[in-house]
Amino acid sequence: MFALTVTLTLLAASLAAANPAATKRQIGQQTGDATYYDVGTGACGVHNVASDSIAAVSHALFDSYPGYSGGNPNNNPICGKWATASYNGRSIRFQVEDRCGGCAGFGDLDFSDSAFIALFGSLNAGRVSGVTWVLDGDGGSGPSPPSGGSCAKTYTAVSDAIDRKFGITLQTFLSLNPSVNSGCTNLQVGTTYCVQGGSSPGNPGCPQRYTAVAGDTCDAIDRKFGISLQQFLQMNPSVNSGCTNLQVGTSYCV
Repeated sequence: MFALTVTLTLLAASLAAANPAATKRQIGQQTGDATYYDVGTGACGVHNVASDSIAAVSHALFDSYPGYSGGNPNNNPICGKWATASYNGRSIRFQVEDRCGGCAGFGDLDFSDSAFIALFGSLNAGRVSGVTWVLDGDGGSGPSPPSGGSCAKTYTAVSDAIDRKFGITLQTFLSLNPSVNSGCTNLQVGTTYCVQGGSSPGNPGCPQRYTAVAGDTCDAIDRKFGISLQQFLQMNPSVNSGCTNLQVGTSYCV
């Protein structure tokens, strides 16, 4: 009996070593290549369009995801999960909705057009290496709402017309989100925006605006206008807490 137990234990260890994708250590932060594809009805059974912020994970990850034992891929518990992908200081949110049969790396992702553009700026790169990503609950989390008491309600951008969705004017939306440019061309899928104003004691408001130039940092802007980082973040809720998503040519409240 002892010999049988040892044999089975060694066999299980051998199989796990031969297939590291099946072990839980593969779930958590991943690093891989990013590509894009023409989305449609994916392995998760959901019909998506190019403007949806979704991605297909590699076949190795999809097939070995904990809780999935094969059969109908629609039943894979990874389907519909939200995740955060990051590259070169920029991050986006996306949902897992498909299985990538052509992804060679365990951590590779195949994005929708809109998600790829949101992360890399255009489709020109085609394939980008060194993208990190993590599923919510595996070390990742949803985007933080804008800071400061000036925002009573937030919304995470997908592919909707935000103004119509919340019954506000473009002018109101821009005043609540000073990091969005006047043409509204720099909205990012997965980013949290303010859609309803509010007031609270100590809210600094927006005394004046400043348009960021090349080389600007939050620290440099704060010194230039004699404000603290906390005040800058309160006045500009679309800027993340690490101040890594400043954009040249964007008008900020100072």
